[in-house]
Amino acid sequence: GEKPFACSQCSYRSAVRSNLASHARLMHSEAGVQCAECPFRGSSRRELRLHVGQQHRKGGGVTLLRCPHCPYACDKRQALQSHLRCHSEERPFRCPACPYASKHPGNLRSHVRSKHPADGGAKREARQAARCQASLRCTLCPETFVREDSLRSHWRLHRDGVLPTTTASEQAPPEHPANAG
Repeated sequence: GEKPFACSQCSYRSAVRSNLASHARLMHSEAGVQCAECPFRGSSRRELRLHVGQQHRKGGGVTLLRCPHCPYACDKRQALQSHLRCHSEERPFRCPACPYASKHPGNLRSHVRSKHPADGGAKREARQAARCQASLRCTLCPETFVREDSLRSHWRLHRDGVLPTTTASEQAPPEHPANAG
C-alpha cells in the first residue's frame, strides 16, 4: 500500500501518521523510556517492562515480539497479528448486511450494533445498508467510508495534497467538509 508519511531523518515510511510519530520519538529523539540496566530505549512503559523481563531477569522471562514496520512490540503472537493488520489494506471482517469491512473484529461489532440493530426488520436493514454505502462516499476518489470522521480525515489528505484526486474535480466544493476548519 501507499506510505505517504516519510521520516525526514531516515528512509522510514508509513501509511499511518501516528506510526511515523512513534518512529521519530523512538529512533531520533531523547524521548522514550530508557532501561536503567542497559542502553535499550523503548517506546512505552509496556515495551520496557517486556524488555526487562526478557533481558534482565533470571530465567529469561517473556519473548518480545516486534512489528517489522514500526516500533510496536508485544509478548503475545495474537496481539502482534492483530496489530499487523493496521499496516495492511486487507479488511477480513465483513458486514453481512452492507459493504462495510474492517481490519479488526471489534470495529465490525460496533458497526453492526450501530448501523444494523436486530429489531429493525429487513426494510430498515436495507435502508441502513444503502446509507452506509452511499452517504459517505468521497467525491474526489472512489473511497467509501462508514464513519463521518474517517471521511473528513480522508478529505483533508486530498486538500493537503497527500492524496491525488481521481475525478474531474480538482477541489472539493465550498460546502464540502474538506474546506472546513
